[in-house]
Amino acid sequence: WSFGPADGSSWLWWPWLFEVESVDNITILEGNVGVVSAMDGAALPEGEVYATAWEDPTKMIDAKIFLSGKGCKGPQLTVLPPGQYRYNPKLFHVESAKCVDIQIGEVGVVRANAGKVYADTNSVVMVNGVPLVPKGYKGIWREPLMPGKYYMHPNAYQVVPKSATKHVFSYTGRGTSEAVSKSDRPEMDNSIQTRSADGFSIPVDVRVTAYVTAENAPYVVALFGNPDAMSSDGFETIETLAILPSIRAILRNAAQSEGALQFVQKRSDVERDTFDKFKVDMEKDKIEIEAVYLADIRLDSTPEGKALLKTQTDKQIADQEQTMYKQQVLAQDQRALQVKAKTAADQQEKIQISLAGIEAEKNNALA
Repeated sequence: WSFGPADGSSWLWWPWLFEVESVDNITILEGNVGVVSAMDGAALPEGEVYATAWEDPTKMIDAKIFLSGKGCKGPQLTVLPPGQYRYNPKLFHVESAKCVDIQIGEVGVVRANAGKVYADTNSVVMVNGVPLVPKGYKGIWREPLMPGKYYMHPNAYQVVPKSATKHVFSYTGRGTSEAVSKSDRPEMDNSIQTRSADGFSIPVDVRVTAYVTAENAPYVVALFGNPDAMSSDGFETIETLAILPSIRAILRNAAQSEGALQFVQKRSDVERDTFDKFKVDMEKDKIEIEAVYLADIRLDSTPEGKALLKTQTDKQIADQEQTMYKQQVLAQDQRALQVKAKTAADQQEKIQISLAGIEAEKNNALA
C-alpha cells in the first residue's frame, strides 16, 4: 500500500513491499537527439522496424501512458529533442546522437527506412529502382531538407548532404580537380587524351563548371546508387560516373574528325560544340552545366606534335618573308618612279628655256 497524490508519486510506502531506486534525469544536449528503445509494450506491427511516431515525445516516455496500450516495444521512431527528461530506465533505454545539421550551401537528401508505403503507384517516380516519394513515406523523399538542424532518428532516416553550390572540375596537366591540382603531385597529367584523324596524340586541358539544383538532388542521389558509397557532397561519384566519361567521349570524337592542325585552329569552335553536347548529355542526369572551357590543346606535348607545329611555323615565316620581299620590290618600283618623275620635273625648266630660245631665233631670222 502507498499514500500520495493522484499523479502516482508516493509520500509513504511499505518498505517490505517496495524498493525505491533514485535515478538521475537524462539531459539531451543542444545539437543532439535522444534515441529511445522500449524494453516492454505491445509487439511491433508486422513488417515494421520502428514503433509508430508520437506527436509528443514526453508522453512517449511516460511509463503509464506508454504501457496503457499505446506503446510498442523496440526502437521508437520518435526522438527526444534537447532538454532534460524524467524516465524509467527499467522500461526505456535512451542514447544521445547527433541531430541532422545541413550546412549553408547544402541540401539533405533523406532516405527513409520507416513510414508508410506510398500506395499511389501511378504518380511514384522510380529512379534506378528506387522510388522517389513524398515526405513521410518509405523511400527517398522528393523534397530535400534545406539548411538547418533537424531532430530525426539517425537510423530510420539516412540523410545524405548534397552540395548545392557550383563545382569546377579541372582536367589538366596538374590534376583531376582543384583539390588534386593543389597537391604535391604536379607530375600528374589528367588532361583529356585525344587522337586526331591523322594520328597525332593531343592532350586537351579542359575545365567544367557544374552543379545540381536543390529540387534535383534526390533524383541525382537515387540515380547514382547507394548513398552510403557517396562522398560528403556526392560530386566525387557524379564526376566518376557521369561528368568525366561524357566530356572525354565528346572531345575524343571531336579530335578524331579533324586533322591535328585543324583541331588546334578550331579551338573556339570545339569549345562551343563541346559545351552544347555536354549540356544536353547531362540534362538526362539532372546535372546543370554552366560552362566548359578549353584552356589549351597541347599539340606540342609530343615530339611529333612539335615537329608538325614547326613546319607550320616555318611556313608562316616563309609566307611572311615572301610578303615582305614583295613589299620591298613594290617600294623600290615606287622609288624608281619617284626618281624618274623628279628628274623629268627638273629638266622641264631647261626644256622650256631652250624652246623659248628657238622661238626667239626664228623671230630674229624672220626680222
